[in-house]
Amino acid sequence: SDYGAVTKWLRSFFSMDRFVILVHAHGGKGVENQAPLDAAMAGADGVWAGFIPQAAQVGHSAAFLFLDNLVDEANPYVLETYQLGQGVEVANQMYKLNMNTNGIPSDDPLVGEGANKLRHSAFDKHKEKEWRSRCESTYATWTEEEQFKLAQLRHDASEHEAQCKAVCAVFQVLCREAGPSTDVAGRRKTIIAPLVSDAFVIGQRVKALELVEQRANAKQVGEKIAGIIHGAHGRRLPH
Repeated sequence: SDYGAVTKWLRSFFSMDRFVILVHAHGGKGVENQAPLDAAMAGADGVWAGFIPQAAQVGHSAAFLFLDNLVDEANPYVLETYQLGQGVEVANQMYKLNMNTNGIPSDDPLVGEGANKLRHSAFDKHKEKEWRSRCESTYATWTEEEQFKLAQLRHDASEHEAQCKAVCAVFQVLCREAGPSTDVAGRRKTIIAPLVSDAFVIGQRVKALELVEQRANAKQVGEKIAGIIHGAHGRRLPH
């Protein structure tokens, strides 16, 4: 409701024929999906957001989910305006590139395996026009041959990732949450998101894990590690 109220207030000064209002909300309190809808109902033009809900912190508004919610509200323009026939696979690939893994979380709201497993007939996504039916009928319009090729690519990428794990052990330590028994030297204060974290945060994480001397310059260390991470991501790690 706050996003809707702010949108109405902004729209009273900035007319729709001259100005565009886009909304972005961060996760953590559950407003990241509802806020853009409230704002749109109050006169906003859409979202300023990434395609998928996963982000460097705890999630954010996602363009794919926003558009799907509009379809759910019988908006007649979304599927005419946007080419979402391969939306699920695009979301999968974006997650893999951002999180540096082929493992899609089971609780992903659109493409996760856990969300796709039937627990009650009311949630059957294969029933025409029922909740989540669009995930396969609208957002994954591939031929059987294309589906086979995609499945083979996923299998090969997962195999390659498994082979690379030993090589990437250092990066896995850098990107993994520290457990409760390692609450020393600030280890739990930082964590690395490979495509997002800046050099200073990367350097601080390396120092916290005592991989370099504490007197080392965090920014300089981070710049060197970032170069290695991004270089390995481009040459050896699975996309």
